[in-house]
Amino acid sequence: MATVGSPWYVDFFRSDYLEVYDRQFTAERAEKEVAFAEKALQLKPGTRVLDLCCGQGRHSVLLAKHGFQVTALDLNPASWHSGQPVQPVSHWTQLPPTCVRFPSTTTLTQS
Repeated sequence: MATVGSPWYVDFFRSDYLEVYDRQFTAERAEKEVAFAEKALQLKPGTRVLDLCCGQGRHSVLLAKHGFQVTALDLNPASWHSGQPVQPVSHWTQLPPTCVRFPSTTTLTQS
């Protein structure tokens, strides 16, 4: 149920979301998605990566295990602990994505 005055994403990505979609978020799928991102973005180990709206952190954890310096950001910290251990991600932050500001020279990529 929506909370009066809250943005849509605050209510949408609660426990109901994971109950419906969690079965689709397999380890194999996450591995393929991370491998694709690494190749498409030509990421090198040690690169700083920001995972906005990280949810359970399935991509964040894998990227960190592959040698990237990962900062994971999500509005709902409860989802971080629902599926993945929080190690070895460098930083976990609870903020809405609308709070993030980038310099005009930043290259942004959406996955």
